[in-house]
Order: sequence, then C-alpha cells, then structure tokens
Amino acid sequence: YSPFLFHGGVPENPWDQTAPRGNWMNGGRPTAIGELFAAWDGDRTIRGFTPYFLHSQATRKRLKNGGGYRLQPGTIRESGPDTQFVLVPAGDGAWHIVSLADGARLWSNGSVLRLVPAGAVGAEVTWEIRPAGNGWHYIQLANVGWRLRCADVLDDGTTDPVGVRFGLAKPNTASAETRFFLVKPWQPVPVEPPAPPPFLTAERDGPSVRLTWGESPSADRWAYLLRRRLEPDGEWLPLLSRTRETSFVDDLIFSGQTYTYEVRTIDWTGLESTPRRTVIEIPVPPVRNYAWWAGEVFGPEPGPEADPAADPDGDGRPNLWEYVLITDPLAPEPAPFGLFMDEVGRLFLRVRFRERMPDYRVIYEFSPRLGPEADWQSFRPLLTVAGEGEGEHVVRPPDFGTGTGFFRLRLEPRQTP
Repeated sequence: YSPFLFHGGVPENPWDQTAPRGNWMNGGRPTAIGELFAAWDGDRTIRGFTPYFLHSQATRKRLKNGGGYRLQPGTIRESGPDTQFVLVPAGDGAWHIVSLADGARLWSNGSVLRLVPAGAVGAEVTWEIRPAGNGWHYIQLANVGWRLRCADVLDDGTTDPVGVRFGLAKPNTASAETRFFLVKPWQPVPVEPPAPPPFLTAERDGPSVRLTWGESPSADRWAYLLRRRLEPDGEWLPLLSRTRETSFVDDLIFSGQTYTYEVRTIDWTGLESTPRRTVIEIPVPPVRNYAWWAGEVFGPEPGPEADPAADPDGDGRPNLWEYVLITDPLAPEPAPFGLFMDEVGRLFLRVRFRERMPDYRVIYEFSPRLGPEADWQSFRPLLTVAGEGEGEHVVRPPDFGTGTGFFRLRLEPRQTP
C-alpha cells in the first residue's frame, strides 16, 4: 500500500488527491512516494548513525538546513543532504541531531531554535526521541522537555499566516504540530568513518618531537585525535583529543625510549578513522662531562694541554673552571661574575656556569673576610632567575648582616672526573 494514494498524473503534493491507486514511478525514476516505497525496510527502531528526514505530521514539511545555521521547511520532494539528519548518541538515551550537509547540530535554549557548528555539546544540543503512536515521534530537549514544532502559524501574537516555521512547543504538547516521522531516505548520505590523514611524520626538534600530519581527504572531517604510546607495551595516552591543527610538538619525551604516535580523523558525527602511525626512537645523548668537553675543545686525542689543572691560555683559570664557566680555554676572557644592587639596595650576583653537569655540582659560598680567618659558608640563593645567555643566572643571596663580605663558587665532585 502506498502511504499516500492519488490518481492521474503526479500531483504537486502527493496528499492533494486520493484514489485506489498510487503513482510511484515517473519518467523512469521513483516519485517522492516511490522513494518512500524503496526506502522502507520494515525497521521501526530509531537508530544512531542512520540518516533520517524529520517529517512533520501537521505541515507535511521536513526539517531542512538552510545554510548559515538557519532552519527552513523542506518539501517532500527535497531529499538531498540538507534535509538529511543523523542521530549521534549523547548518553543516557539522548541524541545529538546532526545535519549531513555540514555537520551542524540542532540547538535550542528553549526560546530560539537554530543550528550550531559541528561538534557542539551541552544541554542545548541534546534531544530525546519519544514515541507518539502510529510511527510518529516527539523530538524534545532532554533537560527541559520543550518539543520541536512545525506549524503554519506560530504563536507570535497575530492571526495572519506567516508561512511554515519550525519552533518549539511547551513540554507535553501533544498535537500534529509536535509529531514527526523519522523517514529513511531512498538515497541516504553515507555515514561511515572518515579517511585517515594521508601521512604522519615525527622528527626530533631539539629536546622535543615535532609531529606533522596531512589533511584528511574526507569532506566531513571535523577534527583530529592524536595519541602516543611508549613501546613495547605502554598504554595509549591522548595528546590532543579535538584539534583542527595538523602539527604538534611533544615536549614530554625521555632519552632511550621508543614512542609510537597515531593520529585519527574525526568526522561531524564523531566517527573515527583508522589510525595513521609512526615510530621514533629517542637516542641516549652522550655524557657531556669534562672528558667530552676536552675532546670537543682539544681534539679526540688531547695532550697535556687538556689536563683539568692546565691553563693553556694563561688567564689564571685552569681548564676545569673553563669547562664549568663556559669560557674559552684557548683565549683569555673576563671572569663571568658580577655584583649589582637593585633600586631598593638589595644585592644580586650575576654568574654563569654549565648546568646539569654529570661530574660536578656548583656550590655558592660566602665569607665575611679572606685569608687565614676566612669562614666560608655555603648557602642557597633566595631567588634564582635565568639570564639571557647559556648558563647565565641572576642570584639573590641571603643577607648575612656583616656589611662586607666575599662570594665564591666551589666545585663539589659528583664522581671522579
């Protein structure tokens, strides 16, 4: 049986004429009624990720994406992506209603009804589908129960018809204006996972890993999911859960580890693509101790001039201190020390030394006098601020209350150099 019966030629609207037979083909292709015949599969269950027309009982119009996040009434003869919507699970039996034209979501705050960009979440885009009998359904906001409505005249304070509009009705409003049939299209827009990014690369960038991936060719791509796993059997950890970017710098990496990265495309409906993966090994850096430094400065087979106590440039600083202070052992340089006071008379030290040395630790010391009566005391700075150059520090020492005094740096071996 045809849902609408009519006779003669194909009428402007299938419901305009009724008779014992129905025309379901015209010019070798299905009419609007024929499409209903072809699409009907006997499945009455409302399912997620399935395209539907949201068709009004009262006006026989269907919800349409009018572009620019506007809603329009569509006729029964309109069946393109702008009239097809898919239900995306939103938890607790509720749904997001997503346009298959551009991924926009049906939104309402109880007074305004419109579409909002893809991926929107919250109570305003969360709907329930309630049965209304005979295959019809109520479509209502899950949190407050306001129902989707389609009517020839809205409650706008006038009695003149203003055309067909979609709007909202109060909770529990039961009428033809609030009942909708969820119709499966004869030619549905495919709802399937998007294509993954065409490539993913991982490159060392100093102490970090720079990741770059290509744009997915899928027209309905919306965002990307980036994850990382520590090999061989670590858990996948999300780095970016929803991003429109196609690059990322991972700063939290460790030497001697192997990492697998994967990126997936996420489409308008939230479906994920298969992963695109890449693997990178982070090598263990060389131990940058005094021996390494001497090899860099004096060559791979250094002679006596590379001894820690030697002073090849004759500036009074042995090689060991040249290594610590990041100065040139082959050319005299001023010592990288300085004192200054701020505007309120607080004393600061300006020093420079190599950080994270595996063989020595730098200790700050103070003494009120020099010579045999020197009383050197180690101290922790009250404040340390990184300077502009390598290893530069601005340090505020404690107030020792002596009026005069001297500061020095002392080396404490971490291990035998």
